[in-house]
Amino acid sequence: MNINVKGKPFKGYIYFMRAIMLLFQNENKSLDFGTLGTFIAIASECDWDRKHPTYGCLTKPDEYLARRWRCNNSTVWRKKMDLKKLGLLKETDSGLFRLHYIEWFE
Repeated sequence: MNINVKGKPFKGYIYFMRAIMLLFQNENKSLDFGTLGTFIAIASECDWDRKHPTYGCLTKPDEYLARRWRCNNSTVWRKKMDLKKLGLLKETDSGLFRLHYIEWFE
């Protein structure tokens, strides 16, 4: 039996709670469907190994994300800054971006 095992881009699963929809309440005009999609895309690229000190952080560079999402580096940077302004990402002391609502994914 020949089993062709290719490297998977993602392993495991990620749990999205319905609590994420709370951000749409309270007349939050700045969080739209596109921003929610960006938040989910960035969350899926974060480090989810609890043994790592970068748990919940986006460790991948903008160039990698731009190639993966087929956009410009500046688009990735602007989207991250938008999420930071909304309080969905926070910058760590080491310069990485960490999900602010990490408990939603645990």
